[in-house]
Amino acid sequence: MAIVTATPPSGRDAYIDYSLRMWKNIWSKGFPFEEERARRYCEESYDRSYYPQGAARQNAALVANGDRRQHLSLLTIPTLVIHGTADVLFSVEAGKDTAHTIPDAKLLLIEGMGHDMPKGTWKCIVEAIASHANDTSQSC
Repeated sequence: MAIVTATPPSGRDAYIDYSLRMWKNIWSKGFPFEEERARRYCEESYDRSYYPQGAARQNAALVANGDRRQHLSLLTIPTLVIHGTADVLFSVEAGKDTAHTIPDAKLLLIEGMGHDMPKGTWKCIVEAIASHANDTSQSC
């Protein structure tokens, strides 16, 4: 959590190195780290809009928002919750709780996936979403 909540450095190269270290820490433990893809994402993020206050505000909003279960329990739309079993930021129990809270929600747990979507998960995720949209059952 320390690396995710710390203020990133302002220089481009230092920011990219910092961000790459963060992604290595939260990457899916069950899948190979995609360094080239992660580096390109970090570079593009910096070049598009370096604004470290944004991440701080997002984290503050998460804390300030509090427990969302009461609102989630009111959803009436078909819902598929996709969660990794190796997420170090939000435990698998959080994903299970979300799926349990939303009426009639389906839950897809992806073994070894963390707080990212490595290429090794894409086929499963796309098929699960397509299946859910077609209202059929899908498992991976």
